[in-house]
Formats: sequence, structure tokens, C-alpha cells
Amino acid sequence: MTESIQNTEAQSLWQCLHDGNVMSFESDFLARTLTIAVNSPYHWEFHKLPAETSFRIVGENVRIAEVFAFEPWLGAEEPPRETQWEEAQSKRLSDYEKGRLISTDWNAFVADVETDEDYEIMNAELTNGRSPEVLELGIMSYPNSNYRTVRIHAERFRFHVGERELPLQDFREFGEAYWKHFAQRPKAGSTET
Repeated sequence: MTESIQNTEAQSLWQCLHDGNVMSFESDFLARTLTIAVNSPYHWEFHKLPAETSFRIVGENVRIAEVFAFEPWLGAEEPPRETQWEEAQSKRLSDYEKGRLISTDWNAFVADVETDEDYEIMNAELTNGRSPEVLELGIMSYPNSNYRTVRIHAERFRFHVGERELPLQDFREFGEAYWKHFAQRPKAGSTET
């Protein structure tokens, strides 16, 4: 039931959500919303916000919520140790692209997120420009390292930092502020001249 994505603009949400811990996916079937709560302590510390702050992404008029596991191509082989790094990476990428996403049970996934296991966001992207908008999250569970791709199709998404709702651009800039600061820090062991 996946809807095709064409003539759209994909925007990275990595700046805010990378390494964030997914706390919950909450559905309100009557209101047709799905809310994702994410904890990102390094953002709270940097922006001097209370530790109990969370990102909340609210999908409105949600049509599809789906989750996929990655099934690797059975013909994939690890390149020999003597293979040049660039060639080995090219081979790994080629083998990866021959793998596929397989659908899994949404309700079982949501129940797993509510366990004591950590579910960290590895990548995040919003495809908007037409309805439905599609939020795609790459989520890794720890300690068992199960990677899942989550896609939510909604009429629109709203973004919150704590109780404050932010327009998409401001939400992205909130995350970028931390990473700009992070990139400007002196590297460990270096001396300033």
C-alpha cells in the first residue's frame, strides 16, 4: 500500500533527530494523528532546556504507518582483506543495493519501542511539497542492532520542541545550531595557535 513519491522535495531532519532516542509512537485513531516523541539530551544541554524536554512530531490525518526490516542480498560477500578500501566500499554498496526492504508488523514494532531497549534515530527525512507528506526514519535498536525503516504518510506534520511548536525551517535550524557549534570545537589533542 506504499504510495509513490514523485515531484516532491526531501528535507533532512538529521540535524535534530540524529542519535535521538525514540520514546514512543502514540496513535489517536479518532483524531487520525500519530505522535512520535524523541529524547535528544545533547540538544537539551546545548540549548539549556530541562532534561525532560522532548521533540514531538505530530502527523495529522495519517493515512499510512509502515515499518520495514532490511533483508540483505544472499549473494553478498565480504571483499578480501587485500582489496583497496574504495573498491571494497563500492562492492559493499553494490551488494547492499541488491538487498530489499520487507514489511513487518507495525503494532509489534510500536510495542517493542515501549520496552527497555533503546531505539535511536540514525537518519530522518521529510518529503513534502504535496499531500501526503512522508516522514521516513531509519531507526536502530540497541543492544540487538535491528535496523528498521519507518514511513509515515500524513496530510502534514507539525514539529514541537517541548511545548513550543516550530515551523519546519525553525525546527531544522534548532538542530543545526548544535552541529555548527560541535564542528567549531577544537579537536582533542590539538593546540590552538
